[in-house]
Amino acid sequence: MRYLLTFFIFINHLLYSQNIIYVPDQYSKIQFAIDAATNGDMVQVRPGIYYENINFNGKDISLVSDHYFNIGNTQLIKDTIIDGGKKGTVIRIQSGEPSSALIWGFTIQNGLGTGTNDVYTSGGGININTHKNIDGFLPSGALSSPRIKYCIFKNNDGGTGNGAAIHAYSKWKDYGISSPIISNCVFFENASPAVLIDEGVNGLFYNITMADNDTIGLEWKSTGVSNVQSSLVINNSIILDSLALIDSVSAKEIEINSSNGISFGNKYGNNNTNIDPLFCYRKIREYSLHNTSPLVSRTAFTGALDVGCYSPQFDLAESLTILEDSKRQVLLSQYVIYENPDMLYVSSMASPTFSAKSLSAEIKTSLNNDTLIITPDTNWNGLSEIQVTMTDIGGDVTSSFDVSVQEINDLPLPFEWVYPTTLDTVQISEKNSFDWVTIKWTRSIDIDGNKVQYWFNLDDTYYVTLRDTAYNLSHSVLLANWYYDELSAREFTVTVSSFDSEQDIFVPINGGPQKLFVNRYQFLSTNDDLIPKNFKLYQNSPNPFNPNTHIRFDLPNNESIRLTIYNIAGKQVAQINKDNLSAGQHEINWKGQDQYGNRLPSGLYIYRLVAGNKTSTRKMLLLK
Repeated sequence: MRYLLTFFIFINHLLYSQNIIYVPDQYSKIQFAIDAATNGDMVQVRPGIYYENINFNGKDISLVSDHYFNIGNTQLIKDTIIDGGKKGTVIRIQSGEPSSALIWGFTIQNGLGTGTNDVYTSGGGININTHKNIDGFLPSGALSSPRIKYCIFKNNDGGTGNGAAIHAYSKWKDYGISSPIISNCVFFENASPAVLIDEGVNGLFYNITMADNDTIGLEWKSTGVSNVQSSLVINNSIILDSLALIDSVSAKEIEINSSNGISFGNKYGNNNTNIDPLFCYRKIREYSLHNTSPLVSRTAFTGALDVGCYSPQFDLAESLTILEDSKRQVLLSQYVIYENPDMLYVSSMASPTFSAKSLSAEIKTSLNNDTLIITPDTNWNGLSEIQVTMTDIGGDVTSSFDVSVQEINDLPLPFEWVYPTTLDTVQISEKNSFDWVTIKWTRSIDIDGNKVQYWFNLDDTYYVTLRDTAYNLSHSVLLANWYYDELSAREFTVTVSSFDSEQDIFVPINGGPQKLFVNRYQFLSTNDDLIPKNFKLYQNSPNPFNPNTHIRFDLPNNESIRLTIYNIAGKQVAQINKDNLSAGQHEINWKGQDQYGNRLPSGLYIYRLVAGNKTSTRKMLLLK
């Protein structure tokens, strides 16, 4: 309570003693506000992204975000961003800014040091330096020593060997040592080293978190080319992973003075430990400590920002539709979202776990990792609710959604052939050409009670839809579907399927297709009384057709013929030539293809037969 009271007195004093300049309310850019400020002023920056490279210009001012007035809301730090755009150092403090100069509550990113040898521009995020004025002299007490608090440094680059996020340097020993204080800051995804404490600087770090930077997180040079001593004190801080802590000049280890300090998994440094600090969501760069972290129990240790993990948003779809007699899989992790809406669920410590239950006994649920499998009972339809609980390091979050199982028309049941079980040879002559063979099968049943039709098919060239379980197959149909004039006998394949018109689903007959053997030897007789007296072109059969049709014609004499097919526009699409056909009846099977073997579209076509000096033309209709 004493510390809290002191803090509010401090804030009250600032509010009544400082002139506050607002960005972007009064000035669109932070630099414009700094230029307008005088010593003792505060520049308050609202949330937003500010693409700037700014300079304090030696002013004793406070640069703060709204987090300054609401310390518990770390989101304000993430939402108030100064982006250097990889065009130079983000913030330059190089002109003797005193210890009362303050930077509080920003994300500082995409800074780039502009030169490897120019120490005044070497830092990517913040460059802290003391240099001579225009006359070549240092002003009295010109030792840049800012306080930097509650900031996030990410994706900064200081150039080769320079501090990416912060580079602090002061070689003017005659004027003293710079003493920056950095506290409650997080450093990640910065180039190596993330922070460089160079000569002439006494650096103090406390409540710092460094993780997932490139190679070196914190580098200290006890002396440099000017042999100006420096020092580094680290309290209550986490230096994580492959980061090296070392005095690059003397190879001295950095002192972590507090028992609360920790260096995890590093080659150098005191207080090394193999205990995971237990971040909440490290993979999305959220470095708050879980309240069960082994570090929390250490005296006064609270981490860089705060302790405790927030629960993510877990909001399933409002409803889901499943067809009866099917199942549905739902990837649950796609509905888990953190503060950044572009981030899907990830955890630093373990995979998320889910549990689910259905409020209806007719719907069963199961889980395969983060995949929910929903399975309704067979032939059940209706509405139910499913509840899913996600458990992660931040706690439990429950969401629910409705599942509607929609009725479908069930398939007909299987059936069998009745007669004939085997089809004997069918002899066809001119005298019995209009007889038929009867094919029968048992009835199929639709369990929904709908009427079932039957799809009768003969070699994919002839088909018909029926209601009955028997079909009289005419000999003339068999003759019309004869492919080759040369054959006196051939085998047909007969299939029947049950057909539910509500869904256009076919169920084939049990036992598979049947074979029908037909002999038409007598039709090939060369007796004179069977030879046609006149040239004749018959109407194609079937017509309309899909995909095949048969074109019959009579020749009174031995002739070579040419059958040409045209589309309705009069363009030739196919041509069939046969040489030296004998006198008699003939048939050509046309498969609805052009002369290159391509399927032709539906429409009206004209076929013309030329035999010697005789010509005949008819129309036919192709349907699909």
